[in-house]
This record gives sequence, structure tokens and C-alpha cells, in this order.
Amino acid sequence: NSLKKPALSGSMSSNESVHHDVASLHASTVGTAGSKKSSKSLAILSNAMRHATDGFIGILDMFGFEDSKPSQLEQLCINLCSETMQHFYNTHTLKTSIETCRDEGIACEVEVDYTDNAHCIDLISSLRTGLLKMLDVECSVRGCPETYVQKVKVQQKDNHRLFEPQHCDTTRMFGIHHYAGRVVYDTTDFLGTNRDVIPDDLVSIFHKQSCN
Repeated sequence: NSLKKPALSGSMSSNESVHHDVASLHASTVGTAGSKKSSKSLAILSNAMRHATDGFIGILDMFGFEDSKPSQLEQLCINLCSETMQHFYNTHTLKTSIETCRDEGIACEVEVDYTDNAHCIDLISSLRTGLLKMLDVECSVRGCPETYVQKVKVQQKDNHRLFEPQHCDTTRMFGIHHYAGRVVYDTTDFLGTNRDVIPDDLVSIFHKQSCN
């Protein structure tokens, strides 16, 4: 089900814009590290999606927050999406609504106590030191899970959102304090999943001008 896209008003704050751009960038780069073939495939898919969604908006069916045993790269991406949606909700439903009432002179004595999860989003998706960026770099140098986790712990040693799990292989695992709880991630298959390319038959389908 799609609806005609209405004219949009207002603008995103710089903080929200950064998180939106970061999430979009990483959503389009996972699985394409170091591959010219993958880059071409991604360009074809992006072009097809652009034409397919031009003038329309869709309904986002969220996977929800996930804490599998163990959690893999897929769960990290899903939880990043959940964190971003939570941040959007915090900003527009809580913070912005209260500020708008005050700006318009409406008495608003409500003080909503909520946790700002922007630091968690930065931990995962920062363009310089985020977990996904570091994963792309580790794939490009043909690293391994142990070196990836080691570099993450060194780079993020002062980040209170990252923690070292107990009673497990800490050379391949790390934990994140998400807004919904603590999740332990096993990086054994992180690099292999990130290097995965889009199958040729799927690319050929998106390259077609029609579905006939």
C-alpha cells in the first residue's frame, strides 16, 4: 500500500540529519566492502529503487529490538534502526512538543525524563570511529574477528555504551548498552557477512525495465 507523497514542511535538526544520513549510508554499504562488482550492483539496485519509489511513501514494518543468542551483524543493524527510531521519537514526540508549547506561550509544566540514545547511535554508525565503519576497514585489510574486536575496544575504551561481556570468548565478543537493554554480539561471522555480495540473478531482476 502506497500513498502519494505530500509536500513536506519544516526541517530536521543538524543532529537528526547526521543520524539519518549515517543510517542511510551504512544501510547501503554493508556487504560491499572492497568490491567493484558490488559497487556496480548497488548502483543498479539504488537506481531501480529510486524509480520504484518516486512520488510515493511506504509503510515501514519494523523488526523490533532483537537480542538473539548470539547476536550477529544482522541484529546489530536491526538494533541500530530501532535506536534511530527511538531517537526520532524522543526528539519529536517529547523534546520538540514541549519546546513548541513553551515557544507559543502555552503553560507546560511537564518534565519528561528520558534517556538520550544519540551516543549509542554514534557508537555504531559514526563515519569515523563507528562499529560499522571499523568493520568496513577491517574487511578491506582482510582482518579477522579477533583484530576487529581488539581495535573496537581500543578505539571505544571510554565509551560507556560499550561493555565487555562475562563468561564468554571476549576476543570475539562485545556488548552494547542499548536503550532497551544490554546485548552481547558475537563477531565470528561479522566480516564474512559484511563481504557478502548481491547475487547476480537478483541484480538482473532490478536491472529490467518492467516485470513482464
